[in-house]
This record gives sequence, C-alpha cells and structure tokens, in this order.
Amino acid sequence: MPRSVKLASMLGWGATALLAPGAVAAQQAERPVVFDLRYKADVLAVAAGGVRHGVRYLDNLDATMAVDLDRVAGVPKTQAFVYLLYNNGTSFSSTLAGDAQIVSSIETGVQAVRLYEAWVEHGDARLSARAGLYDVNSEFDALTASMLFVHSGHGTGTDISQTGNNGPSIFPVTAPGLRVQGMAGERVTLRAAVLGGTPGNPAHPGRTVVTLRPRDGVFAIAEADWRIGHARLIAGTWRYTARFALHTADDARAPARGGGNAGVYLRGEARVAGSAARPVSAFFRLGTAAGRFNLFDRFASIGINAQGVAAPGGQDELGFAIAHARTAGAARAVARDVADSETVFELTYRTPLTAHLSIQPDLQYVVDPSASRRQRDVLVVGVRFEMTLRR
Repeated sequence: MPRSVKLASMLGWGATALLAPGAVAAQQAERPVVFDLRYKADVLAVAAGGVRHGVRYLDNLDATMAVDLDRVAGVPKTQAFVYLLYNNGTSFSSTLAGDAQIVSSIETGVQAVRLYEAWVEHGDARLSARAGLYDVNSEFDALTASMLFVHSGHGTGTDISQTGNNGPSIFPVTAPGLRVQGMAGERVTLRAAVLGGTPGNPAHPGRTVVTLRPRDGVFAIAEADWRIGHARLIAGTWRYTARFALHTADDARAPARGGGNAGVYLRGEARVAGSAARPVSAFFRLGTAAGRFNLFDRFASIGINAQGVAAPGGQDELGFAIAHARTAGAARAVARDVADSETVFELTYRTPLTAHLSIQPDLQYVVDPSASRRQRDVLVVGVRFEMTLRR
C-alpha cells in the first residue's frame, strides 16, 4: 500500500468531536434519545504541481444515537452512544496531491460502512468512565478553534496520527478501550485511556473488526486540560507497548524492531480579540514522535479563526493555519530524497446557506509534499459542503 494511502487510513478528525454526547447534552435535557445525521462532501482539485492535475469528490456520512439510560432504563448516571460511519473511499492525496499529511480530513482511501463507535459511559462531570469502541480524538488532542480547517493535521496532530500498524484509535477505524476522566479542581480536567494497539484489521480495511490481540499490545494516552477564562491549554503523552520496525532495519548492526514508540504534545487556544458572539481565536500545537519508527518526529501548527465576519447572525468563520511536520533524522538517513519537512498553508471560509447546509471554500498550498525532494509543491483548491439533521 502506498505510504500516503496508509496515512489516509489513519488521519482524519472532527466528526466525533462534533457528534459525541457533549454536543447533544442540551437536547438530551429535552429528549432521552438524540439522533444526529451529518453529511460532509469535499470537491478538491490540484491546480498546480502535485502528482497530476485532477478533481476528486470525497464524502463522509455520520449517523449517531445518544441514549440517556437513566431516563430510558433507570440506570443512574449512564449513557450509551452508537456511531455509524460511511465514506466513499475516493483518494485525493495519494492519487493527485501526493502529500503525506492528507489534504482532506475525510479521506480514507477505502469505501466502507463501519461501526465507528459504540460505548457506555457511567458517571458525571466530576468523574466518569467510558468503555467500548472509542475515538480518541473525540476528547483527546482536540480544540474548538482548529475544527474549522479541512486539512487533517489540525485534528489529531500528525505526530500521533502517522503512528501504529493501522493508526491509533481515530478516524476512520477505532479500537475497543477504556477511558477515565475526572476534574482536578474547577479548571483542570484529567483524562486517560487504554485501547487496543491495532484498530480494525489492516488486511481488511473496509471491515468492522473488534479485536484485542496480545501481539498488538495497547495504545495508552493521557492528558491534562486547563481552562482559564477565554484560554485553554492541553498537555498530553502517548505510548504503544508493541514493538515496531525501525528505520535502520536495513542495517545489520541494528535490531529490526524495537519498543518506545511514544511522544508528547502541547496545544492551546485563546480568544485574542472580538466578543463572545464574534470571537477571534488563535491556536497552536507542538508534538513529538519517536524518529526511530516514524517519518515525522516533530510537528507544529498555528492558526487563527475569526467568527462572525460577514454572514448575518455571525455564524460564519474565516481561518488561516499552518501545519509543519519535520522528518526524522533516521528517515533521512535511509532515503536520500527525503526532504526536511512537509508544510501546509491553508486559507478557508465557512458560511451557512440554510439552517442545515453550509459551504466552505478552501485553499491549501503544500511545500515538499510527502517530504520528498522529487515532488513538486502543490496548490489545492476546493469546497466543502456540510448538511446536518438532528432529531
């Protein structure tokens, strides 16, 4: 499988963060069962550079159901969540743009209908536990200001999403696990999760496969989340227990596989101007990954999001962001054509057309796609459409 297709199966973000029970809590105060449908489509074109010029249509359908089991079945402080996911599987980055971090957050490279999440949570805002099929990015490594952007790197950071035999437990394939979350005072939330080390089945990427095999080990992640006024700061760490192939595996003096596939990240956001109704927010992210195993060992992103720019009611958003992934020294050592990094600049604007439909023109420029000296820089133009229905 080409590297960019493999990365596409691991990258992606935002759907669960938008649809998880936190987003429907207000409606559950009125109804014990909440259904949510969201259809997202990207029309993307390579305007210059890349592998070749062309246009692709990518889509993503989310269907979720959140159930308050206290009101439905008399189980106190317990809720259930089920999430079905469909993607048409069209590839853009791997076939046209040639980038590694993935231009579209809904690209999967595989047409499939999947059971994406299915979990039960018990507890309250002070302390809770969640068990089942779980998307790590629904709560971990997630900010509000960066959710506007189409590029995958502004969801789960590229340092994390590139890792594993089939990615960590994020879009579009998840693993079973346990998440525990609690408040440490009034401003700090602590959360930790342990999940299967290989989501799904890499040999059959279109199937829903739920396994916990000893040889896969586990993926563990923990973070502290501070909220102070209009600012938020997140610090986290992650690790796999399994052993992975080393970049130096072709060197007889080095072991073929090793442990220690791990990293840390720091990200934050703050309102820097405007008002509560029309905020201007800035965000950043820094992250590391073990360079012995992964193409990128450092990742940094920064951006700004202005809401209420022109649309009536202040519902539109305008944003500019940069995602920079630096290649590991070990990767450069085994391939002379590996560049120092891949960097993506994105300018985007989202505005509602109706109460249920929005449109989002998007422009991205990728420098050194796939961190390859042989690849031409690529200019991508596109538009995202999003339709929602909540019952």
